[in-house]
Amino acid sequence: MLSGVTNRFGRRIQLNESFAGDVEAGLNSDNFDVLHHNEHDERNGLDDKAKNDIKKIMMDKNLSFDEARLSYMRDTFTEHGIAQDGTPKDPRTVTFARD
Repeated sequence: MLSGVTNRFGRRIQLNESFAGDVEAGLNSDNFDVLHHNEHDERNGLDDKAKNDIKKIMMDKNLSFDEARLSYMRDTFTEHGIAQDGTPKDPRTVTFARD
């Protein structure tokens, strides 16, 4: 199915309606390229809760999509007891050094 989204040459891109809606809602960037990484993808687009949360962050804090996505991930990490660098904060965590 061809969406209403076009590539830089003006050709319509085969993208399902949900991903096309994500792009049209501004949930796309050079760092998170929904257009080119999801052509012919049958899935239902991006996660609805995450999309809504990221759009709210974009509006409330006047951030770009990438900045809002980073803020969302940092908040999600904090909620789940994960440090900013991705390591667990749980004191029972055992890690092994790699030499």
